[in-house]
Amino acid sequence: SDYGIYGQRFDASGAKVGSEFLINTTTSNEQSFAALTSLTNGGFVAAWNSKGQDGDDYGVYAQRFSSTLTPATAIIDFSDRNLAVGDKVVIEIAGGTAVKGVIGANGLDGLLTSLSSSLTAQDAIFSAASSSSGVLTLTGLASGASLPAVTVSLEKNSTTNQNLINFSEKNLVLGDRITLDIDGGAQVQGVLGSQGLDALLTSMATELSAQSSLFGSVTSQNGKLFMNGPDANTDPPRVTVNLEDAFYFSTLDFNGKNLVEGDRITLNISGGQKVEAVIGAGGLDATLASMASDAEALTGSYSSASANSGVLTLIGLLDASSMPGVTVTLEDGTNREAQIDFSDRNLVEGDRINLVVAGGNSIQAVVSPNGLDATLSSIASDLASQTGLFRSASASGGVITYKGLETGPAVADITVTLESLNNSQALFPTAINSFDSAVTAMERIDTSVTQINERRASFGAVINRLDFAADNLSNIALNTEASRSRIDDADYAAETTALARTQIIQQAATAMLAQANMQSRQVLELLELDG
Repeated sequence: SDYGIYGQRFDASGAKVGSEFLINTTTSNEQSFAALTSLTNGGFVAAWNSKGQDGDDYGVYAQRFSSTLTPATAIIDFSDRNLAVGDKVVIEIAGGTAVKGVIGANGLDGLLTSLSSSLTAQDAIFSAASSSSGVLTLTGLASGASLPAVTVSLEKNSTTNQNLINFSEKNLVLGDRITLDIDGGAQVQGVLGSQGLDALLTSMATELSAQSSLFGSVTSQNGKLFMNGPDANTDPPRVTVNLEDAFYFSTLDFNGKNLVEGDRITLNISGGQKVEAVIGAGGLDATLASMASDAEALTGSYSSASANSGVLTLIGLLDASSMPGVTVTLEDGTNREAQIDFSDRNLVEGDRINLVVAGGNSIQAVVSPNGLDATLSSIASDLASQTGLFRSASASGGVITYKGLETGPAVADITVTLESLNNSQALFPTAINSFDSAVTAMERIDTSVTQINERRASFGAVINRLDFAADNLSNIALNTEASRSRIDDADYAAETTALARTQIIQQAATAMLAQANMQSRQVLELLELDG
């Protein structure tokens, strides 16, 4: 602007003292008719005419200055007032706006810093305000004008539920959710996580502070949430607190379910997701640890998952409105391993083995000169290469062992057919019209003789086993007959003894009866003689 009222001090000799200084800070319109008058204390008063400074036309304004033009200062010491969290400080400014605040988590210095900002904003009265170690310093204008009267009042324990929310006594545990409903503002929610209550409240304080039209500052400390209004003269809005226990936890306890190796556990999660595993050699805990990793990978449903001592814990998303539903299915042992035993099949070189794999590729192999195990090892390699059906396969001692996948259906079915070497193919052609043909013919004849010997040996072994079995059955029959004869003899002797005993008893009874009858007759005869 082209307008302004400036001043310059001079000493008694007319020499300048200091530099030129601005008298009127409002220079957007015309200022004129400046006038000065001295004061008895060495200061002076400047007056001028200013247009549109606080109205729509001209007005007369004045400013008082000290003799030195140094800003006036005032110090307010709160350090010895024993102020604590919850105490309220009110500073009333004559001709200005009162500022106030409640001591929160940042302590007295934190409050004085906030009050200093509010005081500095009143730039028509103060050029600056600062605080340090519980002391508030007020600095007047550069003109040296006197500071207005400042009145300080203190209120002990003035914090209300609108200013302080104490969660430290609520016995909150991991997984509990805190919901803050703000009058006229946006709801703020948080779930107590592994970092503890103070970390959660710090996060919630940040969200509350973002609602700057309702809160000037929000801080947290030691499980408490401190809230201040948007300015020193406005209280924060009313806050309604809602607490929910174990909001985002799902705990699945598999202890006591008698789960063993081979049993399958399936978790069907809402939204079409699934986590499943089959209990392996590592036991239940190893299986649950694997399932926890799979569940944790479902980042759209869970923030983390863990397993310990037969219990699977699923932890939901911190910002989710609810936990996803989980349905648990337990299935008895699913066959994950099988064997095919060729050791007693009397397979010889040239015999063919055919394997039809359900849902996979068929395999054919011919017993090679290297022996049966070499051929079976080749078949095992072909099985193992079908990774969509098998996780491994091996051969040893004439037996193929193959294992299905860790998850999914049971191990695939395999149908085996065996084809013996065709003797006519082994013998023909046997032309000896050349040296090579003769050698080939001899080799074929040797092979045939060897196969015949092997078959004869095999048949002989079978016949020997049959003979042994027949002899054994004959011995069993003879032993059975002998045992039966002894049993019959024992029964006859017992019956004969019983018959003799019965006859003796009957004869004795007859003799005693006859003797008794004779005694009664003798008595009668004696009676007759007496008569």
